[in-house]
Amino acid sequence: MKIAVLGGGFSGLAACYHLLKKGHQVTVFEKESSPGGLAIGFKEKDWAWPLEKHYHHFFTNDNEIINLAKELDLSHSLIFPSSLTSLFYQNKIYPFNSPLDILGFPPLSLFARLRLGLGSVFLKLLPAFVGQKLEAFSAWGVAEKIYGHKTFQLIWQPLLEKKFGSYVKLVNASWFWARIKKRTLKLGYVEGGFQTIADALAQKIQALGGKIFFDTTIQQIKNKGGKWVLQIAGSPVNFRGVGTFSFMNVLDAAENLSGRPQQFAKEGPVFDAIISTLPTPIFTKLVPNLPKSYVKTLNSIPHLHALNLVLELKEPLLKNTYWLNINEPSFPFLCVVQHTNFIDKKYYGGNHILYVSNYLPSDHSYFKKTARELLSIYLPYLKKINPRFEFNPPTGGKNLKLFVGPFAQPVFLKNYSQIRPFGKIPLANLYFANLDSVYPWDRGTNYALEVGRKISELIT
Repeated sequence: MKIAVLGGGFSGLAACYHLLKKGHQVTVFEKESSPGGLAIGFKEKDWAWPLEKHYHHFFTNDNEIINLAKELDLSHSLIFPSSLTSLFYQNKIYPFNSPLDILGFPPLSLFARLRLGLGSVFLKLLPAFVGQKLEAFSAWGVAEKIYGHKTFQLIWQPLLEKKFGSYVKLVNASWFWARIKKRTLKLGYVEGGFQTIADALAQKIQALGGKIFFDTTIQQIKNKGGKWVLQIAGSPVNFRGVGTFSFMNVLDAAENLSGRPQQFAKEGPVFDAIISTLPTPIFTKLVPNLPKSYVKTLNSIPHLHALNLVLELKEPLLKNTYWLNINEPSFPFLCVVQHTNFIDKKYYGGNHILYVSNYLPSDHSYFKKTARELLSIYLPYLKKINPRFEFNPPTGGKNLKLFVGPFAQPVFLKNYSQIRPFGKIPLANLYFANLDSVYPWDRGTNYALEVGRKISELIT
């Protein structure tokens, strides 16, 4: 089969890779200039490694990414540095990384600490078929019942409210269970950043005969004569491919990829099947003849956008902590991530990298702010975390960046499995797999790779 994959993130690349191994002819279309999706990196001129626009790590039990690294001969690139997760509460940072940290957490009574530890062990030991049945209940209600009102109010409530906002009481408990279930004490990273895996996978796809077109936006998907025709934005369109397959205009691409008569080629490349890994709200606008009931179901899934302010600093905000959850309701951000307390600063010109992170609805006022404007809002709160903190960037370069990840966080409502979008769409040879499909797991590269592999198996 000739198959098009829409989206060159980890799901799309994985789907393409596994289909190529099964003998299909596969082409990936990606609107960005590089592969990787939400894990895409950027690099300053004095950095040895690129950095993800949105912070990334993986867990030691994330077998999908570990196994793929083996297939790509990148096992040596997987590293597991020491990392410390902490919690900020009442103007103080508390380590919150291990059972001993929980048992020594002074804001809670000894009984509450024991209940907090035992409650987490209980959730971690729940088998998947039980954990997934929790989707009939809210994360808010189940967490409060397991941990007790005071502990829930101090630990979980502010984090849930900051992450999900007005949706906070609608998020189901299976998602919460999965967060506890998958968490490991050690975290993993990739030498050279996650871009290393994305680039290696793109190169492997080329070696297997696959094609990737970057800087390419799909405008519409049409079914004609039992085949799928992609309409590409602009005419003519230049594609930037991988290796020697470069700079082809849309008509040449259509003939090479589809083998169809010229009347199809004039409209765009033609394929036997299409896999979309695009965000759900974007995909529903591309296919004009999707059943209205199906579109209504897909559009019922709420989404939040990731908003990450990235600072390059001479001095760090945090001394030892990699990940700091903010358990103060008044703070205007969810967490701060001192990347260079996880990965050595030598790879970033000897400077310290800090993410200040949020998940927000699309109409939030912060999306209208510049990086400087947002920093001015955040700065008084960063000073509460560290009173000596100043925005002290190194000279030269762009030391303050703002990145938006559209639709990065789907909101898994109660009984989400009944509407989970994955697999075959109610139109022939049209398939769907994206971050909305990874449920009950939270979004991440490991689960993106997994749904990419699974959609390839479904097609085969």
